[in-house]
Amino acid sequence: VSGCENIAGPDVKLSYPKGLAADYAKQTYYVADTGNERLLSFKWNDAKSTWKVTVVLAADSENAPATYITFLPAREAIFFYSTQDNRVYKVGTTANAQPEFVAGNTRIGQHDGMGAEALFTNNVKMLQTMQNGNVLVLDSNLIRVIDPATNIVATLGLQGAYSIATVANNAQEKGMILYSSTNTPPTMTQLQQLNTVWAVSYTHLRAHETRH
Repeated sequence: VSGCENIAGPDVKLSYPKGLAADYAKQTYYVADTGNERLLSFKWNDAKSTWKVTVVLAADSENAPATYITFLPAREAIFFYSTQDNRVYKVGTTANAQPEFVAGNTRIGQHDGMGAEALFTNNVKMLQTMQNGNVLVLDSNLIRVIDPATNIVATLGLQGAYSIATVANNAQEKGMILYSSTNTPPTMTQLQQLNTVWAVSYTHLRAHETRH
């Protein structure tokens, strides 16, 4: 990444980055620089026309590397999944912040519960933030919901999810789920739990792309 300040000169070398999150209010982007086992923040400096880069989570942290990340504005925190110990953590946005445990266990599985009672599979693909303050985890093809106030993890009844996205629109939040058409489509109750208005079959979407 060229045109940077801080760290080691004008260039920042990334290695297998796997996560990206944004704090649009502060014009700051967070990158999980997984290969270098660190979490970086990039903030644009108009005066210097450069990116100010800060190490949020250092490589020598016992909880690195961070992989999939999301930013929760209400708590000024980055939530990340660590492949090292199969857990979800949160960390502040200041330099060399100390991560706090949220949920998960070194054991692999799929079990709901509070904190260490919850188990994640070894196939976590994505984290997303909801406007109501919850954090969504795409764990294998299941959607898990973390309540940051209680650290309780719950699994929605929807199976076969390929991807999830949330888009805030004023006070209303909309979202999208891509799911496999080989699975049962999500019910209205499940969509209401996510404040989701779209549920698109991944197979149908691919077929639509092929026709056009």
